[in-house]
Amino acid sequence: MKSVYKRENLPYSYMEKFINYLLTSPTDLIILLAAVAALVPIGEVIIGAMTRRRILNGKWYSSGQVSNIQNRPGCYVITIWNDGKIENVYAGQSVDVQSRIKEHLSGHGNKKVYQDILRNKEIRIYPVYCRAKRMNRLEKKLIRSFRARKSYNIQRGGAKRR
Repeated sequence: MKSVYKRENLPYSYMEKFINYLLTSPTDLIILLAAVAALVPIGEVIIGAMTRRRILNGKWYSSGQVSNIQNRPGCYVITIWNDGKIENVYAGQSVDVQSRIKEHLSGHGNKKVYQDILRNKEIRIYPVYCRAKRMNRLEKKLIRSFRARKSYNIQRGGAKRR
């Protein structure tokens, strides 16, 4: 005769036992969460959460508002708009985001971005601040998510070791 297994008759899996234990012991749950938080750096979580839509829906600056951008390490996305759509994109990184964007806007950065400024195209700048150690990964992620290599970025990003 075949045995019929019902849910009640099956033994708990190790994961179910572990979850039940944590739910009955909140102090152990807090210790576990603290240990996981120590293993996963905050920058990794931020980088994983960055998406194209999230950045585009966030705070942006026009070329005349560059002085409002903070002097902090991080990455930036410069978008060139035409008829309400993104025409071209450039993503970069700097230990001083504000000064690097000023260089781009004055002709000492990406030449194609500067040519668009001279043509009076609409430009939006999206700064994304992070620690200097995280800039390479973040820049690579931004270049991938905006498909910037098909636009103004030549390199994949993350060239410098920090």
